[in-house]
Amino acid sequence: MLDKQTPRQAAQTKHSSEHLEMLFKYYQETKGHSDTNPFGPDIPALRAQLGLDKMQ
Repeated sequence: MLDKQTPRQAAQTKHSSEHLEMLFKYYQETKGHSDTNPFGPDIPALRAQLGLDKMQ
């Protein structure tokens, strides 16, 4: 989905960052943090670290 790019690399271009957003959304909907998965990723924190929170 990210064409062999790391999330940091994918966040640098509009096209790849859109794919990264889709991946985050999929992960949140299917495997995200919940009461049954306390070790799930903090997607808002990841988005902030990658600068994706400023794009919306």
